[in-house]
Amino acid sequence: MKLRKNMKLGLSFIFLLLTLTSCLSLINLTKKNNTLEENTLSLSPTTGDDFYEFNNDRFSAYDLSPYEQVWLGLINGRGVQYDDDWYNITVSPGEERLVVFLSFFHGDGDIDIDVYDSNGFFVASSTSITDNEYIDIVVSLAGIYSLRVYFGNAGNEYDLMWDDMSPSLFDDSYEENDGPGNATNLTPSKNMWLSSVNGLGIQGDEDWYTINILPGEERLKVVCLFSNSLGNINLDILDSAFNPIYNSWTLEDGEFVNTILPSPGIYYIRVYYGDGGNVYDLIWDSLPLIGGEDDPYEQNNLVNDAYWLGQDEQTYLSDLRGMAVQGDDDWYAIEVTPGFLNLEVELNFSR
Repeated sequence: MKLRKNMKLGLSFIFLLLTLTSCLSLINLTKKNNTLEENTLSLSPTTGDDFYEFNNDRFSAYDLSPYEQVWLGLINGRGVQYDDDWYNITVSPGEERLVVFLSFFHGDGDIDIDVYDSNGFFVASSTSITDNEYIDIVVSLAGIYSLRVYFGNAGNEYDLMWDDMSPSLFDDSYEENDGPGNATNLTPSKNMWLSSVNGLGIQGDEDWYTINILPGEERLKVVCLFSNSLGNINLDILDSAFNPIYNSWTLEDGEFVNTILPSPGIYYIRVYYGDGGNVYDLIWDSLPLIGGEDDPYEQNNLVNDAYWLGQDEQTYLSDLRGMAVQGDDDWYAIEVTPGFLNLEVELNFSR
């Protein structure tokens, strides 16, 4: 769950945030969002909306064409659905399969998404009443399309990512990784979404990935995002001898791993099950076990020892020094800029 509080602030000051022991902001991204137990710190403009405004109609749409396979949060922060938000994308010739991920927490307000062609004609939509929306279609022509993010107008935050690919492409660029002997090495891509490494994964058959866990970093987190309605996907973690260590087998959108591994070394991530050509995104991280099970932001157990995040606005902790671990009180300090009256803090974790 997430609780967002907008705080009216009259001047610049240092705000000391006690995560987990306070109730500023909680989001559950366990199965259906796009982060790995990550905290987002962001400030919105005084309008209360996001940094893509004003994009309230098709003619003022924000152009995401240069940002294929990039999550919105990594461009200019997450979107905020106070009103209709429009984005333009460009589908390339020969890549008419259009995939769109819209990630949000439904409990903060429902959000839907539509696709329109360059003439303003409706093409497709995703309008569920759960977390997240997904679109996976083949459009008739290459060219400019518009994405409309709309519905509840509750000020709910969201993230969005799009990709186009060949309609005849039944598998991804990580092939042939159908078994442990051909596993794709994701060790250099720690804390990176698969979409930003070499494109989205496609679960047309078993996909194997290998990672190297360093001594002292045996806490493993993995998130695999996909639409279950388009084909279920399971997730296994295996050791170097192919012994199963952990699995995530749900009937929900996405799978999530959060486990302490028995030792450092080589491990395998196995993505498999439906073999229906469903697209997915994946990210992994390992955390140092400092002081038992703590994080690289220690020692920040007291207000006077708060970790300084003042220069890291709109940045996930995982993009700084890795994800945090709530083994004790964790304090962080931020600075609010004059004139920015809405403070938004996200704390994402697996309940």
